Amino acid sequence: MLYPVIVFTGLQFFPVSWVAALLASLLAARLFLFRSKHSEISSPLGKPTATITLIAFIVLILSALQESEIGVRLYPLIINLAMLSIFAWSLNHPPTIIERFARMQDPELSPEGVRYTRRVTQIWCGYFIANSFFTSYTIFWGSLSLWTWYNGFIAYILLGTLITSEWLYRYFFIKQHD
Repeated sequence: MLYPVIVFTGLQFFPVSWVAALLASLLAARLFLFRSKHSEISSPLGKPTATITLIAFIVLILSALQESEIGVRLYPLIINLAMLSIFAWSLNHPPTIIERFARMQDPELSPEGVRYTRRVTQIWCGYFIANSFFTSYTIFWGSLSLWTWYNGFIAYILLGTLITSEWLYRYFFIKQHD
């Protein structure tokens, strides 16, 4: 969540290469800690998370070498596109990501629950598509300030709104189908 703030603040005082190198170092530490913590993958997003982190690390190293602010600003887009890929892939290779999470709480998920989790996965795909579009706009055509506001605040408000809305709807859905 602090990534956009770190980028915005860092670029006010340091060259792009320094900011990119710092962020790449943080991602390398995350990757190292992830590998040691997750020798067995217990989360539906375990292995893809390491891959996404590695891709972002490479983009940041290239950004540092090329003094590219665009490269530093790509991280939120990488995350969105990766999440879209994971969620969309799961629609064609069931169980969906949301169904996997749901089965962690209720292994005996009903057929209605499976249909519901599929629909929620589709909604999340829509969110990631829209968020990727707006994130791309801020990267390529927006100012650093707009990029920071959108990716460090507005996108999280939208994310929280979607999570809260789905949680409330699920509460009533479960009540209706019990």
